[in-house]
Amino acid sequence: MYKALSKARDEKGFTLIELLVVLAIIGILAAIAIPAYMGYMANAKKQAASTNYDAAVRYVQAEMSKYSYAPGTVTTGAVGGLLAGSKKNSPWNSALPAFENTAAAPGVGQVAIYGPTLTSSRDSVSEACADGKPIEIQANTDGKTPATVNMTTTLNCSAL
Repeated sequence: MYKALSKARDEKGFTLIELLVVLAIIGILAAIAIPAYMGYMANAKKQAASTNYDAAVRYVQAEMSKYSYAPGTVTTGAVGGLLAGSKKNSPWNSALPAFENTAAAPGVGQVAIYGPTLTSSRDSVSEACADGKPIEIQANTDGKTPATVNMTTTLNCSAL
């Protein structure tokens, strides 16, 4: 009988208290790590949208300085050039393109580019600029709905 009792005590395993302590530690780590990770992801998406905005401004400025647009719409050409090569999507909503040719407020995480239209009788941005219409570039970088404009650049033709 003594052998049976000592054999029962020699069995290996964790006690209920040890398991509860481990679960408590995992819970505390998760409570700290999950909000930190979510904040990191939100900041990364804001940074991606901001980078898209900066790329759009630089691209349109370069195209305006080259006067290289053929007849059509300045903004359509800019959006097409920015999206060329690889399909870029909004960091907040992958169903939306990163760049949009619209006069409406940009969607969640989008960059909207709009401005003067070139007619078939015009062949450069400088001729469209004669109308005095600026090109507007706006971005919604915070991912909030309804869309809010967080960044705006107006490229006036007088800078050419």
